[in-house]
Amino acid sequence: MLRDQDRLLALFEFGKEFGRLTLEGCDKFGAHVSDTRVSPRSDQVRSNYNIHVSIARTTPACIAPIGQAWDLALARHPELSLYATDGNHSSPAGAFLTALVLLATITGASPLDMPPLAESGVDEATQPLLRAVAADTVRDWPPRAWCPDDPY
Repeated sequence: MLRDQDRLLALFEFGKEFGRLTLEGCDKFGAHVSDTRVSPRSDQVRSNYNIHVSIARTTPACIAPIGQAWDLALARHPELSLYATDGNHSSPAGAFLTALVLLATITGASPLDMPPLAESGVDEATQPLLRAVAADTVRDWPPRAWCPDDPY
């Protein structure tokens, strides 16, 4: 069984390569996750989230509040660069934040419990900021509210 830190690294690497976790990637972990990120950052995050909730009411699924996490991170830390230079894909910090939210969504683990991840390309001073943002986001937007029978 993978440790949460190993899952975080796997999700981070997956996110770096493909830009976002796909349904095929979720299947690898035995999870059904919906990504609510909107690119670029916009006021459509809540609307997009509500669309995913309406789907989850019919077909139970966990909903990863990634857009909400990105919005909160940028509001708290406007100096952070979550997007790569192309303005579309994640920077290492954006991929790390996304991986933290996905890990919490899939496993229920707290992002605050994750140790520093040297392989992330995110400096050790920034990682706690992103862990706090991810933890606050999943507290305020519980990703597992729509998948209550999920065994994790």
